Parts: sequence; structure tokens; C-alpha cells
Amino acid sequence: MTCCPKHRRPHPSATGALACKTSGSAWSCTTPAPTRFSYLSRMAATAPSLPCGLLSLLPHSLATVSCSADSTPETMTTTPAPIRCLIVDDEPLAHQVLSQFIGQTPGLTLAGKCRNAMEAYEYLAQQPVDLMFLDIEMPLVTGLHFLKSLQQPPKTILTTAYREYAYEGYELDVLDYLLKPFSYERFMKAISRLPATQPAPPADADAEKYLLVKERQGLLKVPHSDIVYVEGCKDYVKITTAIKTYLLHQTMKEMTEVLGRPFLRVHRSFIVAAAHIRMLQPDNVLLQDSTLVPIGSSYRAELLAFFKK
Repeated sequence: MTCCPKHRRPHPSATGALACKTSGSAWSCTTPAPTRFSYLSRMAATAPSLPCGLLSLLPHSLATVSCSADSTPETMTTTPAPIRCLIVDDEPLAHQVLSQFIGQTPGLTLAGKCRNAMEAYEYLAQQPVDLMFLDIEMPLVTGLHFLKSLQQPPKTILTTAYREYAYEGYELDVLDYLLKPFSYERFMKAISRLPATQPAPPADADAEKYLLVKERQGLLKVPHSDIVYVEGCKDYVKITTAIKTYLLHQTMKEMTEVLGRPFLRVHRSFIVAAAHIRMLQPDNVLLQDSTLVPIGSSYRAELLAFFKK
């Protein structure tokens, strides 16, 4: 069998990558133009969790990425930033299902999960998102009342087991209304309603940070700057300000992350505002209002290091 002396391949090329031909004793070799194909089509072929038939349901902003067969990371078309999703639901099963659906859908990323409206309000104040999956029947504050309270709500898909809220939901300009239990196909149909949007802008670093506390009259904003210390009480925390104390359904770990560096974890059950500390004693922190807060042995070194800076 005659072979191309340059590529050592039979003529015609068995691979289809090269086209080699001879004219007398001379050989000429050409490389065909790279074949372009859809990135999402390739994803569907390698990920059975995303049926090929559902690709047509993706919004344009999620389905415009392509690359050439011989492309490198430097030459591939850049992909849009993923759409950041927030789940707000009091049911653990709903969190599990939506997390799975979001995870297997190209172009979506799970930014966070909240169990109630208060947690969601605090989350959105710190980290804006592009898309919110919102349950309606939740304790303390319903999803619809929460949505009405937002001045600039993200695109929202309602998820509920009750049909009777559909009309009110659409009056709030939601993208879709998913009736539980819903399939992945129905989830994808809701996602297809997303317009081609840009990712949410970052939160304003200079904006006042606050907690949202449930009161009889509604939701009360408690600025971080008003908080003197926080005390853990099992699944709740007691927030102490100069004039009042509040109870909030949060863990101490969550509160540490939400409050950030101006606050110090000095004990397993206490977080203190650094600005309110008057004196460090061997076993206690003395606050400006003369309150004594115990120092846990595992937090002592970090506390001392903070004040030695």
C-alpha cells in the first residue's frame, strides 16, 4: 500500500484529519478546516443526566458557546459567567432536588441555600444573585410577602405544592410557577424563560450591613454597628444591642460568617463586637457597658493576636 512519506499514512487518510494525494512522484497534503460543534451538544453526549432534547429549552445566554475540534483554552470562545441561583425553602427535600437540578444544568451555579425569608433577606443584602427559587408556604414570613418586600428582587421562580397562589405569583412578575413535585423537564422549561441577562453586580462594600429580625409588626433591620454581642442558645442566637435584645433562628457558625471581621468569637457561645471591648482579662472580656463575657480556652490565642496587630 502506498503511503504519504510526510505523514506515513496510507492514502487516503484513514483518520480523515489529513487529505494526502499524489501526482506522479509528488505528494500534496492538506488539513481540512476544523469542524465546529456546540459545546452543549458535547456536554449532552458525555453527561446522560442532561437529555439532548432539553438543550433547545436553554435560554440563548446559556447555549452560545462553541469551540473548534483542534482548539486550545486560549482559542476557545469565552463562556458567559454562570447564573447564580439561590434556593429559599424550608423543606430539606426541596433543597436536595433543586441542588441536583441546578448542578446538572450547564450555565447555572448554586450560590446559596436559605431555610426562611429572614435568612434570604440577609443573604441578598450581602450577595446579590441572578435567579431565586422561592417556596411560598414557609414559617414566619411567606414567600409572597418576602418577595413583595424586596425593592430589587432577582428573577424568581416560585416552587410550591399549592395551586391557589399561581395568580398572585404572576402578578409579582415571576418567571414561572413550579408545582411540587416537578420533573427535570419541567424545571428546564422554567429555566428557558430566563432572558439573556448579565450576572448580578457585586454588593456595595460601603452599604450598611444589617440583620433582619422577626417582630410582631414585621421584619426589623438591626444594623451590625448596633450589636454589642451575640450569645448562642442551641438553634437560636440572642442578639444584644445597647437598648434591646432579639432572638434569631441562626447557629453561631452562621452568625460568625455573616457578621465578619469586626466581630470576634471569644467563646463557643459568644461573639463580641471588637469596638465594644474595653479590657481583656485573664478569663473574661470586659465590655464598655461593664458586661463580662467569658473567654474560651480555644479562642484565647486568636483574641490576643487580634489586639496585638
